Amino acid sequence: MAKFVGKNVDRLDGVEKVTGTGTFSSDMTAPGMLYGKILRSPHPHAKVLKVDVSEAEKLPGVKAVIHRGNVPKTYYNSAAPMYTTVPYLKPVLDQQIFPEKLRFVGDEVAAVAATSRCCARGSP
Repeated sequence: MAKFVGKNVDRLDGVEKVTGTGTFSSDMTAPGMLYGKILRSPHPHAKVLKVDVSEAEKLPGVKAVIHRGNVPKTYYNSAAPMYTTVPYLKPVLDQQIFPEKLRFVGDEVAAVAATSRCCARGSP
């Protein structure tokens, strides 16, 4: 690896990326593929009292809607330091998927899986 330090190295996908012809995962499709959309909080600090998914579930093409009321309340930590800490230290598990207390604008409230991008966004 040291032979590459301080040297220009051509990227295998460089030309495709700068010309706009590269394929990204969001460009790919597969038979039976579902599209996802996450509903995010517009508030910097809020408490989720209720999530009404009845209208979303009625849309044709919606296969699943998940939210705080139908997922496990398991705690986790997505921070990389959790996995790289000293072995005898206990990791801090302080996050939940779809938490009751939203802590920032953009915190996840619910998610939908649907047969098309339009349907995932709520358009028939």
